[in-house]
Amino acid sequence: MFENSFAKIKILLRLGRYNYPTGAFLLLWPCFWGVFYEINFDTNFLKILILFVVGSFVMRGAGCCINDFFDRDIDRLVKRTTKRPLANKEISLKEAFYFICFQLLIGFLIVIQLNLKAILFSFIIIPLVIIYPLFKRITYFPQIILGIVFNWGILIGFLTQNTLLNSGIIFLYLGGLFFTVAYDTIYGFQDIDDDKKIGIKSLSIKLEKNS
Repeated sequence: MFENSFAKIKILLRLGRYNYPTGAFLLLWPCFWGVFYEINFDTNFLKILILFVVGSFVMRGAGCCINDFFDRDIDRLVKRTTKRPLANKEISLKEAFYFICFQLLIGFLIVIQLNLKAILFSFIIIPLVIIYPLFKRITYFPQIILGIVFNWGILIGFLTQNTLLNSGIIFLYLGGLFFTVAYDTIYGFQDIDDDKKIGIKSLSIKLEKNS
């Protein structure tokens, strides 16, 4: 019984990419940029940094699970993603759904410990996090949506230290957005052939002849 449970946990951790934390750090760094942009030492910022560390890993995990939930049929047709747990049916949709809810619950418990403005900005981005996987079906610019989502932590981090946004933090946010667009477009080049066959769109395909 315990062996089966342990094996299931390992599969769920793979589903959330906890065995490959690079994406979590890419989500975490912008949060830190926002906090340190204009830090207020009266805000118990060390606690805030710890909350962002845990929150970044959990929300990145939830985002990966949501992505695989929507893309399970597509992932079976892409060489790089055929071994993902939902694509090869290692776990059920119900199990994946419960794991997503569990991660979102942890994320919620973390968010509500921030100030009101940071909480509101955290909730504003959630719908885009959920529907992000669908954009690759309708537009060649899903990387821009990813940039919007992955760098939102800059604004949230800043609002844990300040009451109002300023032009500097907006430019930092835009810089992070373009940084994400750049690295995810490069990353997407490895899937171009499979994406074309399936009919998936990406900025990588759009820029293929002018890479």
